[in-house]
Parts: sequence; structure tokens; C-alpha cells
Amino acid sequence: MISIILPTYNNGDKLSKMINSIRKQSFSHWELIIVNDGSNDNTEEICQYYCHLDNRVHYIYQKNMGVSSARNKGILVARGEYITFVDGDDYIDSNYLKELFCAIENADIAVCDKINENKGKVTHLISDGKQILNQTQALNELLGRKNINTGPCAKLFRTRIIKELQFPHLKCYEDILFVRDAFCRSKNIAITNRTAYHYVVNDLSAMSSIKKEGLLDITIATEDIVSFLSKREDLNPECFYITMSHLMQYATEAVIDRTELGNQLI
Repeated sequence: MISIILPTYNNGDKLSKMINSIRKQSFSHWELIIVNDGSNDNTEEICQYYCHLDNRVHYIYQKNMGVSSARNKGILVARGEYITFVDGDDYIDSNYLKELFCAIENADIAVCDKINENKGKVTHLISDGKQILNQTQALNELLGRKNINTGPCAKLFRTRIIKELQFPHLKCYEDILFVRDAFCRSKNIAITNRTAYHYVVNDLSAMSSIKKEGLLDITIATEDIVSFLSKREDLNPECFYITMSHLMQYATEAVIDRTELGNQLI
């Protein structure tokens, strides 16, 4: 069985699109664990509706503690041999679970394509086709920001690989730290381009506030990654430069945003 972990906070009516895309999966042996992270809109009503509609849907409410806490809760209660993560604003192809399940047969983690959708503009993060990567190869692609997206979505994990892991309690970059640690526990990572995860950019999402609120967390995460890279001589030096360039990019944008805000207040 595949356990699908869906953290949600004030996703409201957008939540139905993701849940319906899960219920339309060609692979039917799944459980959906929805963790409501203290929403104050109609999220609970929608979740309860689907719980009554489909006994594979399970609902957990917690006070607002952030997406990391919600995902960690889902991992704790997951019963499946495999775990995948989805977000409430997004949706998945109807063959998503089936193709990831087929891909993971000879691996510990399976990764598929990711499609970003932003106000009608669509961009693809496309893999190099069907292949099996060893741990070093996969870490180089992850930390080098090539072909493997840095978030937990668009991936299927063997539960034994991540059951003892937790998402760090950061506002951002918690995802790449978790995925990195999962890769470090894996021997092989499978890649498939036969299905895709659809990430719908939401201007009101947590990602939109990174430049304003998350610079400290990005700095903490960057320090963690740099320390990790210093101990892994098997990894490409390019990973270090990519990591540092992302930090500088966010720092520069944060300074610009704060300067513009200060000018408006003068």
C-alpha cells in the first residue's frame, strides 16, 4: 500500500482538485492521510466530506505548527510500505502512483517529472528518462539542481527509508534537507518520465514569503548543506557553488524588497 501524506493549511476549495486526482488513480491500493494544520477556512468541512465518501481517506487535525510538523505527523501514522507527499494546491496525473510504484521496484526512492503551472505559464522539470542512479549520482543531481526537484513531492519513498527521518522545523529549505537525508539512506534512486506531478504556483503560499521572512532559515539550511558537502568528497564541487548562489540570490532579493518597503514608508 502507498500512504499519501497531504498537509493542508487554508487550501479551501483548491483541496478538492488534489483529492479528486488521487481518487482517480489507476493504482487503487492507497491511503490518503490529510493533516489539517490549524486551518480557519472551510478545509475541515471538505476533508470530512471526502472521509465519508471514501474510506481510504483519513483526517487529522492539529493546531497550526507548520508544514514540517504536519508532514512529520503523517509519516508517524502512515501504514503503507511506501510513502509519497502531495500538497493541497496541486494535482497529479492519473497514472502517478502506478508509474512510481513500477519505477521503485529495484530502488529505494522513485522520482518523476514535475510541471510548474503559474497563471497559464507552464514549465517542466524533466528527468533524463528512465534510469537508475546510485546515491552519489542522485545527490549530485539534487544538490546541483539538475533533473531532480528539491521538494518531497514527485517522489515515492520506501517507508523504511524515511520512517526515522523528520522534516526540520524551518519555514523554507526544510524540503531539500529532508530529501538529501533520504537519498543518503538509499542505495539506488529510480527516475521515470512516464508521469508527472503538477505544482500550481500560489502567490499566497508560504513560498511567496521566503524573501521577506525566510532568509535566516535559508542561511541555516545552507550552512547545513555546506557542512555536508565538506564531508562528501564523492560529490561534484558544483554542488557547493549552486548552494551558495541560491543563498546569495535570496539574500539580494530580500535586501531589495526591504529597501523598497523602506522607501514606501518614507
